[in-house]
Amino acid sequence: MSTTKRFDIKKVAIIGGGPGGLSTLNELLHTSKDGTSTITKATVNNPLPENPAFEQITVFEQNDHFGGVWNFTKKTDPPFPEGLKQYFDPAGIRTKLKTPSFNDLLRTDKQHPIVQDISENKDVIRYFWRHSGLYEKLFTNIPNHLMRFSSGYDVEVPNPDPRSKKYAPFVIHSDVEAYLEEFVKEAKLEKYIRYNTVVDKVFKKDGKWQIVLLQINEKNKTIGWYLEQFDAVVVATGRFNIPFFPKIEGLQDFVNSNPGVVIHAKAFRNEQDRGTEKVLLVGTSVSAVDLLQYLIPKYQEVHLSGNVSKVTNVKETKLEKDANWTDQLIANPNLKVRRHPRIKSFEGDKVTFEDGTSEQGFERIIFATGYHIYYPFLDIPENDGKDYVSVSSGLDGVQNYARTKIDNLYLYTFSYGDPTLAHIGIAHNPLFFLACEANAIAIAGVWSNKHKLPSKEEQRKWIDGRFVGKKSGFQVFNEQNIQYFISELYKFSADGRYNFIPLVKGLDISDAKDKLKKLFARFVEGGLEETSTPDPQTTE
Repeated sequence: MSTTKRFDIKKVAIIGGGPGGLSTLNELLHTSKDGTSTITKATVNNPLPENPAFEQITVFEQNDHFGGVWNFTKKTDPPFPEGLKQYFDPAGIRTKLKTPSFNDLLRTDKQHPIVQDISENKDVIRYFWRHSGLYEKLFTNIPNHLMRFSSGYDVEVPNPDPRSKKYAPFVIHSDVEAYLEEFVKEAKLEKYIRYNTVVDKVFKKDGKWQIVLLQINEKNKTIGWYLEQFDAVVVATGRFNIPFFPKIEGLQDFVNSNPGVVIHAKAFRNEQDRGTEKVLLVGTSVSAVDLLQYLIPKYQEVHLSGNVSKVTNVKETKLEKDANWTDQLIANPNLKVRRHPRIKSFEGDKVTFEDGTSEQGFERIIFATGYHIYYPFLDIPENDGKDYVSVSSGLDGVQNYARTKIDNLYLYTFSYGDPTLAHIGIAHNPLFFLACEANAIAIAGVWSNKHKLPSKEEQRKWIDGRFVGKKSGFQVFNEQNIQYFISELYKFSADGRYNFIPLVKGLDISDAKDKLKKLFARFVEGGLEETSTPDPQTTE
């Protein structure tokens, strides 16, 4: 049984100009009113339809350029949300302003906003958390041929970064950014993007999505409010915006009394910015391991705090069977790292761990503890009681954890409460570009009325089924089951849409993990050390 409602969607808003937003924009532009797609080949040169399904598509990007997390800048977000008591809560560290009344906003538009001077409050812009978390030496952990869209599979980077050669089949982050530049240029997408625009509120009234927008003018130190209405909204804001700091006794006082020591990995740009003696890395995820390979050759002492109550030395032979490759690396007794359990408290310049041991004198403490998934524009009174989307702790039963568990999204795409609100990039998987494109393919097929969504009961069954037997990793897919997930999305595709699933081979990703381990070993031994001096980073 399926839903019977037909959509009349002419005007679409896309929130976010990263890979998810760009792939959605391109997909919708190539969808016809009759539910067919003009993306029939794995090329960027597919023609636009004569009768497009959607009359107006607008991308709202909060920065001055597209690219999302791949838009590298030397500027960083604040290393720590200083002065904010709820530093562990996304709502506590994300800027929230007093919005003008709805009646006042009805009299505004892009050319005639309500302007507010923010010259006396620098934190207004800082705590939008707009900057990318890329650091200077970061390279991909997925082979380059899978870091692209099927609708731009043939796009070539004109001048690849020479540093990428030693990382093959991976590439340095600048090559991913260059790919997106070429994709947007060849697909002629930039004219649809509005830059320096923060989405403040999204709610439905009188059958239309009301979007309250903020124009940011950093030069004039002003923001301008205005209202625009849409028939449908795509949320493509990504997963790496609001940094998570666990709530730890004494942490805020430690930050105040030891300036410049504590940072989140999002504010890290290079390992040469502070000290050479002693560093503490908090976290053991993939992002932590990425950083570890640069810290070990640089610091005399490298300490690692994991999210465990007690450190145990497990034989690597056992780990080969039941642990991922990052756990294998961290548990290696030959790794030049001193391992610790969770941090219990901070006092003075001392860090005490849950096993009772303590260390002091760290020149740098880096929290590689992940990010909250947070939608401040939906977390508003106007949406109380709506089943649009909900986010909770990513570890069931533990509140002191990043909020990453997503509920109320069918196929992690369509809002259970209203299918004209859709999401891109929720599935945590090794094929982010292609998985985002699969989300967009399903949206295009459903919103053009080529396909209908199943009944509410069937949608709820799928949503609840993703939680069965899990305490964490709710949206995580590996190289095998992500292909099944993409296939489920493809069932809703517009007619004639090129099927990219044959491009995806799980073996490619499995082989990549082995190569990552070898690269890590070479970094630790200094075999891939950079000789150039990085530029200094700046914060806002």
